[in-house]
Amino acid sequence: MLISIGSLLGFLSIWLIKPVTNFIISCIELVNAIADLLEALVKLRNIWHEFSSKRKNRR
Repeated sequence: MLISIGSLLGFLSIWLIKPVTNFIISCIELVNAIADLLEALVKLRNIWHEFSSKRKNRR
Protein backbone atom coordinates (compact mmCIF):
# COMPACT_ATOMS: atom_id res chain seq x y z
CA MET A 1 0.00 0.00 0.00
CA LEU A 2 2.79 2.46 0.89
CA ILE A 3 4.60 1.63 -2.34
CA SER A 4 1.52 2.38 -4.41
CA ILE A 5 0.97 5.67 -2.56
CA GLY A 6 4.64 6.56 -3.07
CA SER A 7 4.52 5.79 -6.77
CA LEU A 8 1.27 7.75 -7.10
CA LEU A 9 2.84 10.74 -5.32
CA GLY A 10 5.92 10.43 -7.52
CA PHE A 11 3.80 10.35 -10.66
CA LEU A 12 1.72 13.33 -9.53
CA SER A 13 4.79 15.34 -8.57
CA ILE A 14 6.37 14.74 -11.99
CA TRP A 15 3.04 15.46 -13.68
CA LEU A 16 2.70 18.75 -11.77
CA ILE A 17 6.33 19.88 -11.50
CA LYS A 18 7.14 19.82 -15.22
CA PRO A 19 4.24 22.08 -16.33
CA VAL A 20 4.83 24.43 -13.40
CA THR A 21 8.54 24.59 -14.21
CA ASN A 22 7.77 25.27 -17.87
CA PHE A 23 5.32 27.99 -16.85
CA ILE A 24 7.91 29.65 -14.59
CA ILE A 25 10.52 29.52 -17.37
CA SER A 26 8.01 31.04 -19.80
CA CYS A 27 7.22 33.82 -17.32
CA ILE A 28 10.92 34.58 -16.89
CA GLU A 29 11.39 34.70 -20.66
CA LEU A 30 8.37 37.01 -20.95
CA VAL A 31 9.76 39.35 -18.30
CA ASN A 32 13.13 39.39 -20.08
CA ALA A 33 11.44 40.16 -23.41
CA ILE A 34 9.46 43.01 -21.83
CA ALA A 35 12.66 44.39 -20.26
CA ASP A 36 14.40 44.26 -23.65
CA LEU A 37 11.45 46.02 -25.26
CA LEU A 38 11.46 48.75 -22.62
CA GLU A 39 15.20 49.20 -23.06
CA ALA A 40 14.75 49.56 -26.83
CA LEU A 41 11.92 52.08 -26.31
CA VAL A 42 14.08 54.17 -23.97
CA LYS A 43 16.91 54.16 -26.53
CA LEU A 44 14.46 55.15 -29.27
CA ARG A 45 13.07 57.95 -27.10
CA ASN A 46 16.60 59.22 -26.40
CA ILE A 47 17.45 59.17 -30.11
CA TRP A 48 14.19 60.95 -30.96
CA HIS A 49 14.81 63.56 -28.25
CA GLU A 50 18.34 64.18 -29.56
CA PHE A 51 17.08 64.40 -33.14
CA SER A 52 14.27 66.83 -32.26
CA SER A 53 16.59 69.05 -30.19
CA LYS A 54 19.06 69.22 -33.10
CA ARG A 55 16.18 70.17 -35.40
CA LYS A 56 15.12 72.96 -33.04
CA ASN A 57 18.70 74.28 -32.88
CA ARG A 58 18.84 74.56 -36.69
CA ARG A 59 15.82 76.88 -36.82
